[in-house]
Amino acid sequence: VLWQAFVALVMVSLKLVLSRVKRLGSETVSFERALERVLVKDVVSKTDVPPFDRSAVDGYAVRAADTFGAAETKPRRLRVIGSIPIGAPTRLRVRRSEAAKIMTGAPMPACANAVVMVEHVSARGKQLDVHVPLTPGKNVSARGEDVRAGEVVLKRGQLLRPQDIGMLASTGNLRVQVARRPRVAILATGSELRKPGARLGPAKIADTNSYSLAAAVARCGGIPRRLGIVPDKPKLLRRTLRKAA
Repeated sequence: VLWQAFVALVMVSLKLVLSRVKRLGSETVSFERALERVLVKDVVSKTDVPPFDRSAVDGYAVRAADTFGAAETKPRRLRVIGSIPIGAPTRLRVRRSEAAKIMTGAPMPACANAVVMVEHVSARGKQLDVHVPLTPGKNVSARGEDVRAGEVVLKRGQLLRPQDIGMLASTGNLRVQVARRPRVAILATGSELRKPGARLGPAKIADTNSYSLAAAVARCGGIPRRLGIVPDKPKLLRRTLRKAA
């Protein structure tokens, strides 16, 4: 019976507190400071990811049709017309029976639609023997393969994780709208309390609860505001509570 009465009291108290709670507003923050914040609206990608067709491996960009029928004992021979480094645009155009050396992440040259891995070729100067057949698109990361411009990538109400920060960066969302963090006032009461580290006189103890509560508030995304210690004096306690409100 006592336990049921206690539970009922807790539920009534919780209902009273929640009836006075108002939904927090929102604010716009840099994506770099958005970790563990809550989105208030969907995030839409501003760009294709990747933003261009690129090689997924180190090897040679080719026309897939030029490799049809290739085998270890019967390679297809192509001519290397140049190389494509990562991080730079290219004007190379791969024509029939040609290939271009390419690095992982480098942009695909015009007319090439596949990349043969370096492990599957034999190269001698500008002569390249391809030992495996390729299908169009093989070892190519196509533009927008991961994310399309206009696609919703993060949903309203989502708590942002480390990988979500990376998603914001890659999709061009450098500022996002998030819920404001609640500010929580914490007051320690008791004439027996002293600050941690202070010399304790007779019948005195260190205040620990307010620090534990402040840490819990911070871990849950709130902004704790410690108001210090108030002795067991009703008038002083009321004055402090009014000030905190």
